Amino acid sequence: MTASKLKISKTTYIWALGFSIILFVSGQLLFVQAFKLFEPQIDGIFFQITEHTATPKTSTSFSLLLFLIPIFIVFAWRLGHITSLNKKIASALFILIVITIGIFARHQEVKIYFTTVIKPALLTNGKTSIIYPIDPINFVYYMFAGLIIGSILSFILFNQRKRYKT
Repeated sequence: MTASKLKISKTTYIWALGFSIILFVSGQLLFVQAFKLFEPQIDGIFFQITEHTATPKTSTSFSLLLFLIPIFIVFAWRLGHITSLNKKIASALFILIVITIGIFARHQEVKIYFTTVIKPALLTNGKTSIIYPIDPINFVYYMFAGLIIGSILSFILFNQRKRYKT
């Protein structure tokens, strides 16, 4: 490995770590606001984002997940020998899209459940609205599954293994 290639490699890891730290802090500060965006809008039901006393807390799990995203992307690049800038960008976008699909899938599950089961059961006897406390830990699980699946598929789809002539 040449010195310039090693330098680029170290620089990439340093940038990924720095970006990961920024995402971790942002996740801690913006936890409630982020999950207000993820929860569906259902007439008559207003979600109040809460955390159970479990260890680790949902906000910490969410922040750790955000921390891991750049690291997983860089490892997919390194393990898959992805060196082309276009393939790196495509790989990162692919991973983020799969994470977004995980968020959307959970969003749809919550929407269907609350529309068909909870809303009819809770909005009775003239009630027109209710505040429903919800811990969005399952969103974190779906995002993590998206990260894992996206990283594996990115590695497979964008792999640039060196082929040697024999």
